[in-house]
Amino acid sequence: MSKKNEVERYLGDDCEDPSDFKLDILGWWRCNATKYKILSKVTQYVLVIPISTVVSEAAFSTGGRILDLFRSSLSPSIV
Repeated sequence: MSKKNEVERYLGDDCEDPSDFKLDILGWWRCNATKYKILSKVTQYVLVIPISTVVSEAAFSTGGRILDLFRSSLSPSIV
């Protein structure tokens, strides 16, 4: 009997459908944190990464906040 590591168990389990737009990913990891202890810690670091450059650019910008159509919205395919 081979003992699977946490990543192998996660990949082998029948998890939620990632293409489901109604999936609450933070809630899912909250509920499954005890099942995947190490992976849940890793996801805490991954899920806090900003998905937009607007915040970081605004922090270092001397020209003030500049929002155009590209920066003011993200399409579902980009997200």
